[in-house]
Amino acid sequence: MTLKIDRSTKLKDLQAAFTDMFHYLRIEFFRKPHNAYEVSHKKDMRLAEEIALGFDRRHTVAEIAVEGHWKVAELEEMFAREAGLYVQVFRKSGNLWIETSLTDDWTLEQQNREGESLSLPLPVKPIDTDR
Repeated sequence: MTLKIDRSTKLKDLQAAFTDMFHYLRIEFFRKPHNAYEVSHKKDMRLAEEIALGFDRRHTVAEIAVEGHWKVAELEEMFAREAGLYVQVFRKSGNLWIETSLTDDWTLEQQNREGESLSLPLPVKPIDTDR
């Protein structure tokens, strides 16, 4: 999947396209960069309604070809380098979304599979009442 970003692209558009590809992952955007295996502060989170390229005058258009075999850290680095956007990947875990900062070396496919397994309902075993 290639994400095409220009001056009219909103962050929510990028989020929706990413989640369409990886149903158990989402991306959030931040005002400040972070290193691999580090979390971003919620106070630095950008709003989904914001224009994607409004903060960085060096980037007016960008294309990012997202591949499932990429590691989380590679995706985050690509967004920063190609579009000047600071991204964190979150994985679904039941009803929660958790930052994947401790598993930045996992691929997007691996993260998505883990999110799916953590979000599926647990099988319910019938109670044996004959005992």
